[in-house]
Amino acid sequence: MNDYKFSNLIDYILKLKTIKRTGWISKAKILKAESVADHSYSLTALSMVFSDLLGLDTEKVMKLCIIHDLAESIIGDYMPEEISVLEKHTKEDNAMKVIISSFPSKIAILYSELWKEYTLNQTKEVHLVKQLDKIEMFLQANQYFRNGYSFEFLSQFLKVSGNIEGSDFHPTLANILKHLDKNS
Repeated sequence: MNDYKFSNLIDYILKLKTIKRTGWISKAKILKAESVADHSYSLTALSMVFSDLLGLDTEKVMKLCIIHDLAESIIGDYMPEEISVLEKHTKEDNAMKVIISSFPSKIAILYSELWKEYTLNQTKEVHLVKQLDKIEMFLQANQYFRNGYSFEFLSQFLKVSGNIEGSDFHPTLANILKHLDKNS
């Protein structure tokens, strides 16, 4: 194993702890916003429970959660309106190639395949991660609101469940989100 490359991987992972989620800062005016690593941890914990509940491959789900925003250690955290979807995909793919090249060669192919699976968005595991990614944002907004931050600025993040009808949300997740939305 190339120690220099592995050191790079560690740097990419640790950097996510210092990258703040820009939407919270820019749109919700939260100065001490969560980091990308904070978000990834919450998403992973939620996904672990729901994956087990739904009988999916929980180890794969957790790995997908951990790598889903790893490219942000290189490109930063963009809000949807800052760059086009195509440009974001290109930047993320290029960053992930760099990051995955720092993985030990024995497992680099595995993580390259996981990233490809995530970007293709065709498996139940990826669908769960992407759905819970939206739900985690709603839950974090709700947490900020309960901590005294402005509803005016958070309201756009507290409307996630309005997009459930006719969407691809798993029925169990949709019911939970509807329940949470009623209680917020």
